[in-house]
Amino acid sequence: MLVYDRHNLIYGYGPLSEFETILFEMGLEEGQTVQVPSSHVHHYNQNFDEDEHRILANLPWTRTPLREADDD
Repeated sequence: MLVYDRHNLIYGYGPLSEFETILFEMGLEEGQTVQVPSSHVHHYNQNFDEDEHRILANLPWTRTPLREADDD
């Protein structure tokens, strides 16, 4: 399972080495550790829309509604 959150982070749950292999084959690279500050704001940045659409179009996704606990 992959989860794309409102901080523009993708979390992978499951066969992580398989995820890494696929992502590396797609040209992605391992980055630095990401830390979301405890006090922050969310901004919508329209110039990333096309990148997001390309990422989401590459794999068959199953979307599920957020749960109350997901809003934290």
